[in-house]
Amino acid sequence: MPDQSPVGFAEISIRDYANGCRAQPVPFFNGIWVIKPYRRQGVGFALVKTIKRDLQEQGVTELYSSAQIENTVSHSAHQSWGLDET
Repeated sequence: MPDQSPVGFAEISIRDYANGCRAQPVPFFNGIWVIKPYRRQGVGFALVKTIKRDLQEQGVTELYSSAQIENTVSHSAHQSWGLDET
C-alpha cells in the first residue's frame, strides 16, 4: 500500500511435536492472511520466505503446517511457497 500499511500477516507458534518432523520442538505455521486486492501478487510467498529465512538463521530446519485433505487451495498455496508434504 502507498502508506506502508500492512497488507497481510502470517503466524507461527512453537510446538513440542509435529507428525512427520524429525526435530523437536518444531515451528508450526498456523495461518496466513492477505488483504483481497493484494492476493496472488507474491505477498504470501514473501511472508513465508521471511519466516523460513528467520527460522533458518536460528538453526531451525523444519516448518510444520497442515491443511484439510479436501482443501486443494491450501495445498496449492503450500506447494507454491516451497513447503513439502510429509
